[in-house]
Amino acid sequence: MRRFEGCTVHFVILFGSLLLSAFTGDSQIAGYMPGPANADTSRYAHIYFLREQTDSFPDNWVGVIMQDDQGLCVKARMNAIYRVNTMRSGQTVFWTRISGVKREITIDLRPGSSHYVQIVPGREEDGSINAKMVLLDEPGAMSRIANFKGKIQDRYCILPYLEGNHDFRENFWSDTVSWYASKHFIYRFLPLPSWEVILRSPLQTVLSFRNRLISENYSELGGVRYLNLKKCRSEAELENYATGKFLGLITDKRLDTDVRVQIKPTNLPPAIVYARMLSLESESQSGVVQGKGPLKTRSVFILFHWKDGRGKGVSAALYISERGLLEELHDLQELEERISRSWESFSLAEIAGKR
Repeated sequence: MRRFEGCTVHFVILFGSLLLSAFTGDSQIAGYMPGPANADTSRYAHIYFLREQTDSFPDNWVGVIMQDDQGLCVKARMNAIYRVNTMRSGQTVFWTRISGVKREITIDLRPGSSHYVQIVPGREEDGSINAKMVLLDEPGAMSRIANFKGKIQDRYCILPYLEGNHDFRENFWSDTVSWYASKHFIYRFLPLPSWEVILRSPLQTVLSFRNRLISENYSELGGVRYLNLKKCRSEAELENYATGKFLGLITDKRLDTDVRVQIKPTNLPPAIVYARMLSLESESQSGVVQGKGPLKTRSVFILFHWKDGRGKGVSAALYISERGLLEELHDLQELEERISRSWESFSLAEIAGKR
């Protein structure tokens, strides 16, 4: 349970602070459509959620559920417009629930159709917070979209409820993701546009893309992986670790066959001592789709090593990984370009008051 403006609410009632404020329009990395390669985008229905007008709740998001899915299709913040892209069709219910009050609308989704919904948060007579949704006609909605100065934010995933020790918190920096690096430092970097589903804990940090309405087989993972490499005296030593012990950790020779392994130099952000890019393609020996062949995985890791103020060595990897049928996967070169965009923004930030 948590407190919000004088009333007690449960986390899943969908009105709180946003963990990943990196997904503002200005921070989205353009250049590709999230999801599997060769997707038929004409099969998507598009639902625009408009909350671009100023309201009384600038620091809070409104969560919208699609049908009975156990997750959010959008977290709508003030001064923003979102476009949810889905392969769901037919009569579809969208709903919010705040302070126990449920509001919903029904939209008849069709491939290629577009729909427009205004989100209006407000306060009830008893002081509780609520949010209603209003269907807009296309001419009026298009006029508002044309006058909007920001960037429309695309959403393709269902974001899960996070309970227990997980929480949606406002990032201190509005344009980046921040992760634990050591007792005194955090990692900061721009996320990729497809990274919407969040799992965050001290031992496991994952951003991912998965939408079974788009593909039963395709998934994408990314984020930071912590490495047990405290001593590293050269780039050659890091390279040997990458192609040796690390490769053994991320692949299972009993289940996967390595098809291609490449390693190459990469640029060094400030404070990073050594870094290497490792690209990998493997084929599953157990994951076989009848009539379509085995599942494949393509991954790109940027392994890096740095030292804290006391000279202690720290290693980790920024990565992106796709799994699916061969025709659903993007070329390794494209994945390298994607992760390089995040890597170019990568930095170490000292935690205030920790020195």
